[in-house]
Amino acid sequence: MLAALFYRRFQYDRVKQLFHRQKLARMLLENGWYESESTQDSGFFKDLPATTKKEKITYFPKLYYHMEHGLLYIRTEITLGKYQDQLLHLEKKLETGLYCELVSKELKDSYVEYVLLYDTIANRITIDDQADAGISEGENQNIKVANAGWYTLHFKGKITEDKKNIEWTMTIYKTQVCLIGTCIGQSTWGFADDTALTPPADPTGEWVSPAFTASEELRVAVKVGSIDWYRTEFTIHNGEVLWRKYNMPNNWAETMGADYSVKPAVGTKLYVNFDTNKAEVR
Repeated sequence: MLAALFYRRFQYDRVKQLFHRQKLARMLLENGWYESESTQDSGFFKDLPATTKKEKITYFPKLYYHMEHGLLYIRTEITLGKYQDQLLHLEKKLETGLYCELVSKELKDSYVEYVLLYDTIANRITIDDQADAGISEGENQNIKVANAGWYTLHFKGKITEDKKNIEWTMTIYKTQVCLIGTCIGQSTWGFADDTALTPPADPTGEWVSPAFTASEELRVAVKVGSIDWYRTEFTIHNGEVLWRKYNMPNNWAETMGADYSVKPAVGTKLYVNFDTNKAEVR
C-alpha cells in the first residue's frame, strides 16, 4: 500500500512538472518574448528558386525550473534585452498559471529567482485558522476564504525526519498594526489594542492610527502571533512603507540615517495604504 501511494505521488509530481515546463514554454512563445528571423527554404534541389520562408529563432530566454519539497524554483536570465521588464515581473502569471503562491522573489547576479509554494492544500500544508476566516479548499488548488476581512498569513516550515520534505503550517491571524513606544506614550513597548491602527472598510483604503502623543521617532509594526514586534516593524521612507531588515539596537536614525527616521508632530496621525505601499503622517 505504501509503495502504491508513493508511486502515485511521485508520478503525479512528475506529470505536473511536465505540464509546468510546457506552460512556461508556451508563455514565452505566445507572448513573443523571443527573437527570430525569416529564412528562405530552397528545399531538396538547391539550384531551384526558394519557395517557402521559415522562421529561425535567434534568441530564446533561458528559464530554469525545479520542484523540490513542495516549492517551485523558477529562474530566468536577465540580459538587459527588450524583454527584461516582462521577465522581472512574472509573479502574477506564475501564480495564476501554475496555481501557486509566491513565497519570495530575489534579484541575483544576472538572473531573478521566483520561489512559489506548490499544491498548498493537497496534503502539503496544515492550515491553522485562528482568525475564523472560514478557510476551505477552493477550485484549482486555491484557498477559499468565507469571511471577508484583513488577515495576516504566517508560513512556517519544518523539515521531516527523513529530510526529504518540508511540512508547512500556515497560521491565519486577524491583522493588527500598532504604534509602538514613546511616540504613543508607552513605557513598556509592545502591541496593545489602544495603540492599534483602524483598518479601512475596503481593500484600497487607508489604515489610520491614534493621534501621536509625543514628537518621538515613529515605531510601528504588524502583529504576527507571538513574534516580537521589532521583527515586523516598518517605517516611512520617501512616502512609502519600508520594512525593517537590519538589527537596530536603538533607533532608525542611528542605524539607517536621518532620512529613515520620522518624528511626527503631536496630534497628527499615521496613514498607511498597504495596497499601494504608501504611507504618510498628517
